Amino acid sequence: MEFSSTLLPGNSTSAILDGVATLTLLPRGESYLITMPFAHCKGILLGTLSMELGGHVTIACVKTGYTTEMEFKLKSFLSRSDHTNGISGKIKLGRETLAMIDGHWDNKITFTDKRSLEEETLWEVSEEIKASRLNRYTIPLEEQNWKESEKLWLKVSEAIGREDQEAATVEKTILEEKQRENVKERSKKKVEWSAENFLHDGSVWRYRYEDFRPWDERNDIFEYELNYVIATHRALQPPLNRSTSLVSLNSSQVRGTCRVNFFQTSQEGRGAVIMISIPSHGTIFLTPSWNF
Repeated sequence: MEFSSTLLPGNSTSAILDGVATLTLLPRGESYLITMPFAHCKGILLGTLSMELGGHVTIACVKTGYTTEMEFKLKSFLSRSDHTNGISGKIKLGRETLAMIDGHWDNKITFTDKRSLEEETLWEVSEEIKASRLNRYTIPLEEQNWKESEKLWLKVSEAIGREDQEAATVEKTILEEKQRENVKERSKKKVEWSAENFLHDGSVWRYRYEDFRPWDERNDIFEYELNYVIATHRALQPPLNRSTSLVSLNSSQVRGTCRVNFFQTSQEGRGAVIMISIPSHGTIFLTPSWNF
C-alpha cells in the first residue's frame, strides 16, 4: 500500500508516493515489490508549466532474486527537449548486473545484454499501443458514496476550474476542519478508526477481499466489482442464488433498493448474465435464454 505526500519548494511541486506496491504473478507464485516515481510539476510561477516523472524505482522479487533498479530523469534547466522523460537502469540477479535499460518511457526503451551487448526493444509506444488504451471509467456523481474523493472534493475542484484560489482554499479548509472534528469525536468516544475495505496485517495494508487464486479459463467467466468488492463469477461456484426468472422469489421478502448489472459474455451478444443485488435477498445471477 502506498501513501502520497507533497513537496512545494517554490516554482515547482512534487507528489511523492511513499511505501511499496506488491504485484503478484499468480500462475508463477512470484511477488514483486515495487516503488513508484514521483510526479513533478514545474513552472508554477515562472516559465512553461510542465509535468514529469522523477526519482529512483526498484522492482524486486525475493523468490527469484531478480532486481530492477531504474531512474526516472528530470529535465534540467539547460537540457534539450529530447532529454524529457528519460529513463535508465539495470537488471540484476543478486549482485550481478545482467542487462542495462535506457530510453524514454513515453517513446522507446531498449534492453542491452551486458555479456553479448545485444540490444533489443523492451518497450515502444506505437500507434497500436495508443489505440489499446483502456477507456477511463468513472461512476456517475449521483451514484457515488459521499466519501468518494471526487464527490467529497467537488467544490474544491470546481473552484480550481474557475481559477478561484480563494474559494478553493476556503472549501479545502472546511473539509480539513471536518476531518479534525471527526478525529476528536472518535477520540472522545474512544472509538478506533478502521478502514472498510482494507486490513493492516502489522506491516502493510491489504485489500480485504483479495483473491490469490490464478485465473482459470475453464471455469472463471468474468471479474466484476460491486459495492467496492472485486470478485470473480465462476461457472462451477454459483453465488447465493441462481435462477432463470424472478418468479420464484417471494416478493414479500424482497425489500430495499436493488442494483442491476448486465454482463455480455460473448462478442456476438448471444451470451449474457444479469446480476441483481437485493439487500434482503443477497445476490442473484440470471442466465436468460434468448432466441435470436
